[in-house]
Order: sequence, then structure tokens, then C-alpha cells
Amino acid sequence: MRLIAGCVSVLALSVAAACASTAGGVQTAGAGALASRDTLMGRVYDTNEAPASRVMGLQTRDGLHVVLGGQSSIQMRALANVGALVEAWVIGRREETTFEVDDFEVLRVGGQPVDDGHLLIVGNRLMIVTRTGERREVAESPAPLRYLVGSRVWVVRTLPRPNPPYGIIVRK
Repeated sequence: MRLIAGCVSVLALSVAAACASTAGGVQTAGAGALASRDTLMGRVYDTNEAPASRVMGLQTRDGLHVVLGGQSSIQMRALANVGALVEAWVIGRREETTFEVDDFEVLRVGGQPVDDGHLLIVGNRLMIVTRTGERREVAESPAPLRYLVGSRVWVVRTLPRPNPPYGIIVRK
């Protein structure tokens, strides 16, 4: 696979399962609800080809290139344009030629912890609802975020927020 200079973003994938065993850059969950699921760690890149044929890929620490597939990998395209190191938790399954991404959660951007979820206004407060249903207030929220209510975004937790302070994953 060729990487186009300036169009490569890094997405370090963190593992959420505590009982995982490693084999060739792919981690397979050992027990429980994740028994039929895998997680991966590595750099995610966008080939920056025409949108209809755009391919997201992942390069593991040992240099193995894996094509990311599935509906969630399409949502991950938004992360490829962040321009900063993005860390996420990804779950799916390894197929013959692809890693089918079932779900992911952005954990850090540019080294800063982030909240990943859908925006909601409660009273006058802007909240983010995480994939687990937890509601967290977005303190001192950037004004443009209020126009994204209902969208899935990531928002840097720490104040003052570095640049970029937030990113859109799926616009409502």
C-alpha cells in the first residue's frame, strides 16, 4: 500500500480487554463477551483516494498492514483528518483480508484525554452522552459545538483545550 505524504494520520489503537493474548499484532479476547471478537493496535491511515473507493488501513507495530472494513471503519475516516495522534479502542473481527470494525471509541487526541459520544443540550448545559450512556458536561464548550447537537463527536476534556479542541465523527 502506498501512503500519500501529508494525508497520513496516526491512530494508535488501545486494548480494552484485560484478558487478551497477542499473536502477530492481532489480539484475540480470551473469555467472556469478547470471546468472538478481536482488537488491534497500530497506525491508521487514509489512502486519500476518491471518496467512493477510499481505503482505511492499519499498520501494526510489527509492520503488518491490515485493511479496515465494516460500517464503523467508514466512520473512522473522520479521524484520519485530525492532524494529531489519535488513540482509540477498536473491536471487531479479523477476516481473511480485512479487519471488520464493529465499534470504536476515541480515547485521546494529541495526547489529551477526550470524551467520545453524542451531543445533547440539557437545560442550558451542553452534554456528551458516551457509548455506555454516561452523560458528561462539556465545560466551557466551544460555541460551534452547540450547532452539532445530535452528532457523534470527540471533545478534549482538559482546559484550556488544545487545538483541535473537538472533532466530528458522524454529523447529524
